[in-house]
Amino acid sequence: MESGQTPLYVFSNVILYLFMLVLAYKGVKSRDGDKFRYMLSVFLMFLFCEYAFWGGDYYHYIDEFKEARLGARVNLEPFYYWVAQTFESYGEIRLVIWGGGLILLLLLFRIIDKKPENYVYTYISTYFIWFSYARASLAMCVILLGLALIAHENKKMLFLQIAGIALLIASLSLHKSATYGVAMAAMAFVTYRFGKWVYLLLIMGMVAVLYLYGDSVDIASIAQEHEERMQSTVNVARMYLEEEERFLGMGELVEKVLFHLSIYMVAILYIMSVFENKAKTFSKYTRIFGCYAFWTALTSSVFLLDFDYNTLEMYERFSMYALIPASFLLSKIYESGYKRRFTTTTIIVAVLCSSYTLIYVYYCTLVK
Repeated sequence: MESGQTPLYVFSNVILYLFMLVLAYKGVKSRDGDKFRYMLSVFLMFLFCEYAFWGGDYYHYIDEFKEARLGARVNLEPFYYWVAQTFESYGEIRLVIWGGGLILLLLLFRIIDKKPENYVYTYISTYFIWFSYARASLAMCVILLGLALIAHENKKMLFLQIAGIALLIASLSLHKSATYGVAMAAMAFVTYRFGKWVYLLLIMGMVAVLYLYGDSVDIASIAQEHEERMQSTVNVARMYLEEEERFLGMGELVEKVLFHLSIYMVAILYIMSVFENKAKTFSKYTRIFGCYAFWTALTSSVFLLDFDYNTLEMYERFSMYALIPASFLLSKIYESGYKRRFTTTTIIVAVLCSSYTLIYVYYCTLVK
């Protein structure tokens, strides 16, 4: 448990999330477009990100930004050094980073649909708590917003595509793992318009490459080199994975299984829609984000082939890039009625994972 992570603080996050969950459930069930409920949900999202006591990084960043303000070399990108030098209050820093990310996310939903309420409600219910966890969330929002602008329906507005490309480039300065996110964006944009055989060929190609060259490619070494470029260490990776501030055991295993199971279920749901030709009836953005979630789930899993602390850290970090697209895809597929039972089960697993994670962290603060 991190210093300052008290049961009362974490319990406040649990209560806040449960209240948001009730609002989201009512919003999705009624579909009445109630503006007050929507604005209250958005306000609570900002509040949750501002005071995300449940995540160990909330406390870790206090020290990181304090040292960055003093000019010390820490594991932050130049942009965050600027934030640290410009804003003294930690509350202001979180508002700039996570609040800015939320504004971009809401803008993304608005570009995709003039009525973004259901996307917000689905995201709150499923994967929102991880948005508040790490600064990579800002990079994710910039990447997805850039992807949405590049794929914008109005092709006559060339400046939108230029702005989208600029955002993808800018995201590289917001987090060291953003290179992976941009690669997934490029892959999603290229493949969404093709038929099911393109997916099959690419998957078979990946399997063939791993089979032919897997023995000669040391995935652990690749992860180690990537970690060095990211100025991280094996100890940092172990800290994240073993989570020394929490109890490592069956409780955390359940959390990770639920988390990754829901991501794989989303990927399976989308690829089923592709091979059953249902994806052709989806909107452009649904297909693009479906591609993004699918390829992220698939390619991040490659790091599981070489079971090592570094590769596991890469797997955990990269799989996070599937969360926002996965939530959007679930919202649209649920609306369409496609595979309603499977879609509902996937949403339930994601909701259970978020609820369980917060309650588990609260439990750990009580028994520590």
